[in-house]
Amino acid sequence: MQAYLDQMSGLLLERDLRASEEDSEVRSLARAKTLTVLLGLDAQSKRILLQFLIEAELVQRVDGRDSIISLRYANLSDADLSGAFLRGAKLSDANLSDANLSDAYLSNANVLLADLSNANLRYANLSNADLSHANLRGATLEDADLSYANLRGVDLRGTSLIFADLSRANLRRANLQGATGLSDEKIAAVASLEGATMPDGSEHP
Repeated sequence: MQAYLDQMSGLLLERDLRASEEDSEVRSLARAKTLTVLLGLDAQSKRILLQFLIEAELVQRVDGRDSIISLRYANLSDADLSGAFLRGAKLSDANLSDANLSDAYLSNANVLLADLSNANLRYANLSNADLSHANLRGATLEDADLSYANLRGVDLRGTSLIFADLSRANLRRANLQGATGLSDEKIAAVASLEGATMPDGSEHP
């Protein structure tokens, strides 16, 4: 971890990582180092690493600028990311299974195809996030903000949606079998349920 932090500090101070161009060598190097070190970290160390990246404004959208380091394919399983500010983060195909993302801010994030099975997303802000085809099986989404989120093809089997805001969310072809908290009011507020599997196992027309 210390070696990683020293190397990243060098990329920030000596190679001006923040001002680098997309697809530049320095960005590719920073991403490779980040994904590699995450593979060998425990849950607490992952939180420390993510906190460093967030405070350095490297993994979130800032003032209209996209994230500098993509966390696509990152191994963040079991990580405690409660309260993390990850607006506009690139988390597609990431492993976030069993992660604690309660109160996390993930508005406009790209979470396409990510594994969020059994994750704690209570009170998380996922408004306008792209979660299409993600695995949210068994996740806790109580009180989460999913307004305008893209949940197309998402596996939501066994999830808790109690008090979740699904207004204008796209749930086309999502699997909601066994999900709880999907009231008639929520169903009326979503943008689309075309072809979705409902909590009772029936298919929405």
